[in-house]
Amino acid sequence: MDNKRNYGIDFLRIFLMFLIIIGHFYAHTEVRDNLEIFSFKWVFVWATQALTVCAVNCFILITGYFSWNRDFSVKRVIPLWKKVVLYSIILFLINLAFRIVPITNGLITDSFLPVVRKQYWFITYYIVLCFLIPFLNVAIQKIQKLQILIKCIICIFYILPIFSVAIPEIDIQEGYSVIGFITIYLIGAYFGRVGFKIKKKNAIILLVTNNLIVFLSKCILSIIVQKYDLSFGTALFYHYNTIFQLFNAILLLRLFSDIKLNAKAVKLVAVTSKHVFPIYLIHEHQIIRSLLWSTGILGILKATNSITFVAIILGGSIGIFLLGLIIDICIDRFFSLIDKLPQFRRLHTFLDKKCGEWIYKNGK
Repeated sequence: MDNKRNYGIDFLRIFLMFLIIIGHFYAHTEVRDNLEIFSFKWVFVWATQALTVCAVNCFILITGYFSWNRDFSVKRVIPLWKKVVLYSIILFLINLAFRIVPITNGLITDSFLPVVRKQYWFITYYIVLCFLIPFLNVAIQKIQKLQILIKCIICIFYILPIFSVAIPEIDIQEGYSVIGFITIYLIGAYFGRVGFKIKKKNAIILLVTNNLIVFLSKCILSIIVQKYDLSFGTALFYHYNTIFQLFNAILLLRLFSDIKLNAKAVKLVAVTSKHVFPIYLIHEHQIIRSLLWSTGILGILKATNSITFVAIILGGSIGIFLLGLIIDICIDRFFSLIDKLPQFRRLHTFLDKKCGEWIYKNGK
């Protein structure tokens, strides 16, 4: 693969973060469970949710796609870890000043040890994955029958869960796990190694068809469960660890991997993509959650008309994205000025050295 930076993938990262925000909008306001079945609002939410769920899988898929043949050092974890701790402490200090949520021992511990305490479940599992990547890469490059391994992984971890009503899942956390991240990484590495053989036009058709199947599954299961008063969930095909969400992630990566952007778009994407990760750190912190997803929003969404409903969801998600982007740009500029101070530079070097020593010692 060409080592030149792929701005189509950077554009994909931006798009994925927008999908994640929409997904959090649905989950944290609990709007999905408070809409009349088959109403316009219900259809809109579950039709769009069919695509938003795959965003996390796609982020891991990208990592595998680009990292499988690189000399991946666990030292790359340091900037990520520092960023997580920085934002967690900043938000804690803001809460200390304005008392957005009560100060508890748990909140203090979570804020200063966010990775260890799973303040962000995705970050904790991703960092564990990063520690494993050097070993996974050795295996990927030495396994001759990688295709057979990938087929086994897909069957066990992404096809069998469709039948979880009758067959117990191997990954009982439904993809919210290190096992899920490892399997997705290996699949991404496979496509990085052999490339995509599907044409762009066919990928678009498959993506639309796949999401239509996911949405129709929700409709059909909702009718069956309601009619026969069954106890299992109706969003089975929306789970992270189903073949449908895996397909969504793969198809999105295929479509964005060869997008051609003009010079102006490249500049915009290059600047924005650098700040995508902190947008997640900001809006998904437990303190900010309490501000964003108040119970009042659910009442508004239920009472408003369909057009306003869509506008609130899409406009609100764009607003959260832009606000997080602006905050991170400002913080970056502030610390770039601070970084020029000799005292701060010495502290920065010392912390990097100590973190590096710890990671090297524990990552052998």
